[in-house]
Amino acid sequence: MGWTVWNLVHRVLSAEDAAKTNGDCLLTGIEIGSLRSNDFVYFDNLSLYRDENAPLEYEPRRKRGVDPFPGQPQGLNTGEGELPFPTREETILPANRAEHFETELAEDGSSYVFRYRGDDGTLEYRYEPQKGSFSDITARWGNGKAFHPLSGGGPRFGGGAESDEAERVDVRREGDSVVSTWKMQTAGGIAEVTYVLRLWQKSQAQSQGSWHVA
Repeated sequence: MGWTVWNLVHRVLSAEDAAKTNGDCLLTGIEIGSLRSNDFVYFDNLSLYRDENAPLEYEPRRKRGVDPFPGQPQGLNTGEGELPFPTREETILPANRAEHFETELAEDGSSYVFRYRGDDGTLEYRYEPQKGSFSDITARWGNGKAFHPLSGGGPRFGGGAESDEAERVDVRREGDSVVSTWKMQTAGGIAEVTYVLRLWQKSQAQSQGSWHVA
């Protein structure tokens, strides 16, 4: 119980537990644990009921302010007109306080290096495609020690499971971006995943990603 204000809490029986009840239930008690000595808990309107979830229906909403990334659906935003937001392709991008800066993308052997140089210092992101996850990215500020800012990150399949295997399909440079495609073994089959990496100001963007399972 991690809340400190009033809450409406629902508990739904799993299909397995519901089958055991045979349509007849009896509440025998409520157990509360791990409370501190000065905690107070109040219960009001304890109800048992069958929740009928009717299909939801929505009118089409106005289209988004920018085009979705490749592979991403419009969702409910398929109607007439366009929303006044987002106002730019970069959407939410942290403000860069340095007025004078420049960025570049260079190749160093099998690695791709995104560099930022500004009045406030130098930042380097290095992408070395080895595992097919965001752990392939390291960052370094100035002459500091390189670290993995996105260690363990990447796509998850089937309730959060990581892919055990990743096979490199293609990695190429397109202008100021790197496009990286991988095949990954999942419980449901082979998934093909594509990342598009770029540097906006000091922000490493992996915002474009799509996958399908074959």
